[in-house]
Parts: sequence; C-alpha cells; structure tokens
Amino acid sequence: MVMFGFNILPSEIVFYVKDTGVGIPKERIDAIFERFVQADLDMSRNHEGAGLGLSISKGYVDILNGKMWVESEKDKGSKFFFSIPVQKK
Repeated sequence: MVMFGFNILPSEIVFYVKDTGVGIPKERIDAIFERFVQADLDMSRNHEGAGLGLSISKGYVDILNGKMWVESEKDKGSKFFFSIPVQKK
C-alpha cells in the first residue's frame, strides 16, 4: 500500500510518500540518495531500477532550498519526506 500527503507549516510545506514495502536497512539509508545506488544489493530481487530516481528528486529539492529524508524499517516499509520553504510575498 502507498499513501501520500502533505502538511503546510508556517515556513515550509512538507510532502510525504509512505509505503508498506520491504523497507531499507539503517546502514543503507544515506546511500539511497546517491546516483546509481540502491538500498537492496541482492541481485536476486524482483524489482529493478537504475538507482537514479531519489538522487534526481533530491537534486530538485536542493535547488529549491528544501530538504529530503527518509524514515524506514526493514520489512516494515518506508516514509519519504521532502520539504520546500514557503516564500511569502
């Protein structure tokens, strides 16, 4: 199952995507935001990808002066967040 949403705070908007997938081991959390790196190093996995999606997403968030992070537990799923500052005019 996948859920997504956002919270509007006084100085930023925080978006999230939550899944009930395989989760990410703690020692792999930082690596998933690097190019061509994936959390699961097992070659027998049944899901594939180039390992670019999160690094590209983080690049866009960085350009917008935001932050991107993840909370995850192996075998229990992950919750990805990114925040974008609110610019008041």
